[in-house]
Amino acid sequence: MAKVLVVDDQEHDLRWMTFALQEGGHCVTCASSFEAAVSAAMADPPDLLLTDWRLGPGRDGVDVALELLPLMPGLPVIMITGLAPQHLSLHTEFRGLRADAMLEKPVTMEFLVRTVNAAIESRASRAPAEPLQARSATPAPG
Repeated sequence: MAKVLVVDDQEHDLRWMTFALQEGGHCVTCASSFEAAVSAAMADPPDLLLTDWRLGPGRDGVDVALELLPLMPGLPVIMITGLAPQHLSLHTEFRGLRADAMLEKPVTMEFLVRTVNAAIESRASRAPAEPLQARSATPAPG
């Protein structure tokens, strides 16, 4: 059983993702904003971050991941969005985040659980020297 932090500003999305992940055997903590997500993660570090890209006005899901990764190296990150996933991919790359997976809403409960399980298993099988970390958005000289 993994501890999953689910971040989404839409209550109905939080409910169905929580239900799906609990049915899949995971312990779920929910947050609906950047501030709540960071606070929850600091209080009880998750094994995986599942976050919506857009979190209403202010900071977004990429901000959540970039805030947590330096403090929790190796934390698997799954981004989910109702917008075009290719835009999310470009946005995360530009901001220096390599997500373990990017999902487009709507997604089935079964697919969500499989994706979370795969990200956790993949991370567990990697050598400790290969944690996922936020990369600098500044290009290397040369």
